Amino acid sequence: MIVLIDLLRSLLDFFFTLTSSYGWSVILLSLAVTIIMLPLFWVAEVIQEKERARKRRMKPALDKLKDVDNQQEKYYYTKNIYRQHGYSPLYALTGLLGLFIQIPFFLAAYWMLLLYSPFTGVAFGPIADLSQPDGLISVGSFQLNLLPFLMTGVNLFAGYLYLRKADKNEKIQQLIIAAVFLLLLYGLPAALVLYWTMNNFFSIGKNWLLRKAGTGRSGHQLVAGISSGLKTHRNFLALLLFSAFPLLSFYFENIEQLTFFRVVPFLFATLIITTLLYHAAGWLFKDKDKAIIFLFVALVAFFSYGHLHDFIRGSFGEIPRGSLIGVYLFALLASFVVLLRSKFRPKRMVSMLSVFSIFLFSIMIIRIFAHDISTLNNRLYLDTLSGSQTTESQRQKNRKGKGALSYPDIYYLVMDGYANSSVLKDVHGFDNSDFEQYLTDRGFYIATEGRANYVQTHLSLAATLNMKQINYLTAVVGRASNDVSIPNQMLSDNRVIRYLKGKGYKSINFSSGWGATDHNEYVDFNFSSSEKIDEVASIFIQTTLLYPFVKYFSPPKSSYRNSILYTLENIPRQDSINEPKFIFAHIVCPHPPYVFTETGEQLPLDLKLDNAWKMSETDYYLGQLKYLNGRVKAMVEAILEKDDGAVIILQSDHGSAFLGDDWSKPGSAFVRERAKIFNAILMEGEAENALYPDISSVNTFPVVFNRIFRDSFELREDSTYFSSYDQPYNFKNVTEVISN
Repeated sequence: MIVLIDLLRSLLDFFFTLTSSYGWSVILLSLAVTIIMLPLFWVAEVIQEKERARKRRMKPALDKLKDVDNQQEKYYYTKNIYRQHGYSPLYALTGLLGLFIQIPFFLAAYWMLLLYSPFTGVAFGPIADLSQPDGLISVGSFQLNLLPFLMTGVNLFAGYLYLRKADKNEKIQQLIIAAVFLLLLYGLPAALVLYWTMNNFFSIGKNWLLRKAGTGRSGHQLVAGISSGLKTHRNFLALLLFSAFPLLSFYFENIEQLTFFRVVPFLFATLIITTLLYHAAGWLFKDKDKAIIFLFVALVAFFSYGHLHDFIRGSFGEIPRGSLIGVYLFALLASFVVLLRSKFRPKRMVSMLSVFSIFLFSIMIIRIFAHDISTLNNRLYLDTLSGSQTTESQRQKNRKGKGALSYPDIYYLVMDGYANSSVLKDVHGFDNSDFEQYLTDRGFYIATEGRANYVQTHLSLAATLNMKQINYLTAVVGRASNDVSIPNQMLSDNRVIRYLKGKGYKSINFSSGWGATDHNEYVDFNFSSSEKIDEVASIFIQTTLLYPFVKYFSPPKSSYRNSILYTLENIPRQDSINEPKFIFAHIVCPHPPYVFTETGEQLPLDLKLDNAWKMSETDYYLGQLKYLNGRVKAMVEAILEKDDGAVIILQSDHGSAFLGDDWSKPGSAFVRERAKIFNAILMEGEAENALYPDISSVNTFPVVFNRIFRDSFELREDSTYFSSYDQPYNFKNVTEVISN
């Protein structure tokens, strides 16, 4: 479902770049979806026409039974007629095929348009706000939404043209569907109703085109061919589903950190390789059933190696990566020889494996779909609970601010894992005063006792960018949940960006290579190095038979380094954007992995995928931090050379974690190390009057916005909450621990 939502959102954003109108973009989106679904509608029309023809053939015989009074006898003859024509009463449901085809797209459009924040306050024609019901008819305090009734009228007219020659049951179904959609969409945002109204309108042309194209013999032959092909190759198709299961399972286990599109290339590669191996094994065995049995064994061996290796290592201690290769290869060779020489026909076993594969695949699809629905429901609930929707007064403020080119550019640069200076001195004996003195000389205010509100990146940045504590998430997802998809979404679709867009700002995101900050669909521009860091392949390979060779598939150190350097070099180079800019960069440095020496040279270390904080590697951390200090100085100079009125926020999302041996029972020293952050803010005016030494990151933007825009954002309590990665919503207030 989220895959479809992402697709529709990408299309909507693309149409907006062409039209600069969200209303016309919604209309073009509806047209595009209609075109995309056209082949499916054609197949559905062929099937429906086939059933209509069957009914026409049965009609003379059924008409003769109208005068039969004996109901038992009438039932017997009716059933006999059905049997003679190969008809089942369930075939009456074929009239709903078109609706079934539209349901996934409708649900995706429903969630996408319902949650699409750029609609807020945007008018289209007589519609004042696409994010609200249209309320086009107003009598005193009573408002009537006209667009849902227009949608229903178009729906009924399209149904009338399409079903003029249909039977009574299909016409009744059409009336019921139209009434259901009227009730379902009446009170929903005008953008969603506009989408479905145009969908019904375009269906008139779609139905005409399908009728014009014809559904004669060629159409029936196609459907019959598809049906026959499915029967002939169902075991091979089940094998493909089985080969896709490990990747889908991997995606589900990492669903909060991955988008589905990141696993699609690997999914296609797996399906293609499985297909090629199927044909090769069929040629070797001269028996398709034996080929399928062998490939099932091979797939289990390939995808289980890393899991078995980790299980043995966890149970009995460290073992070499390639220690099980010989056992696996011997088992595969033995399976091949046994099957090749065996005389038995494994047709029944293949059928059982096919059913098992379909079952596994279906369970995984249901789990992914259920997770998506739960996430979307939680997001809607959060909008109501947290009041994140923009109020009418705020919309008016935003409209007044549009085009105000005198506003300063705002740079929010997050240095991941950059420890507070007091922590650097106490834990590592490192004095960071030179860097702080440089920033102070440049006009920065240094919050010497600055702290994060949460000790994990997705929680900390979600709170900072939404200007509020997010403890209420515990009530939404549960204290024991480790699903971080909601804070990741809040991090992307955040209040700071929405507010600044209302002021006429253009927003820019620099790719971090990490989950939620790697790409942001809600900003105007996403910039990234041409070298793409892809940890997905590396992490997945560690679960397979390729595990011993993982170092050859790991993201290259140079790519990781170059991505960080690209960000630091290009942050000041945004002169081509004339509007005021909000630039966000999450720089995964000095956080491990360590790829820089103090002088910027490449360390001769493996790029560790676990990103562990080890006391034995503190020298690497400090070297990387020192190099980052120098690069940040150069970046600040480059920014201020072009724009000495810029607002620059240099901040860490959390501190380091070298003392964090036990996250479930953190000691006071570890809490202070993790929660205290580096926080330096540069803005014109008397910033010292608004800033203070122990300001927490959640109050960063309220202070900045109140100063720049003369707004009145409320400051939150500077409270800090600790939680582990296993239970991110099990918050413990550690504010006093930090203050002591």
